[in-house]
Amino acid sequence: MNTLKKKKLRESSVKQVLKTLKLLAVVFFVIACAFFLFVNLVNAPNKGRIDKANKEKCEKIIRTLSAYKQVTALYPVSLDKLIPEYLSEVPLKMMQDGDAGRPFDYNIEDKGRVFLLKYNEAPIGSLPSDSYFEYRSDKGSWVQKFW
Repeated sequence: MNTLKKKKLRESSVKQVLKTLKLLAVVFFVIACAFFLFVNLVNAPNKGRIDKANKEKCEKIIRTLSAYKQVTALYPVSLDKLIPEYLSEVPLKMMQDGDAGRPFDYNIEDKGRVFLLKYNEAPIGSLPSDSYFEYRSDKGSWVQKFW
């Protein structure tokens, strides 16, 4: 074989190897993305359940705060002031399945005439939350806000 044919054969072999490597890289990327989505979507039902549980707990707090304000004319400076007369304990928010260890974010404004109650949206698997829900007593409704 002459050197020109050998060189063309080598170049052809190198091109074929590069094509194969590119194809393998694409296949690996697609499989990695599919795995990531699968792992996170498996946890998606938990997200809805956690968000629902947090909202139900907040609704209980809101009703309790309304009862407190009817008696005192102002909202309490902290949720702990509702214990023991209005609540046996302050409900805690869930962030992960089975985790219920942190208090809801509560603040008063306008010298105790308005309160804000907030909690973060539950994450989807390993994807962090990108929003939170906020209730303002002067508006009487929930708003979802994004970071």
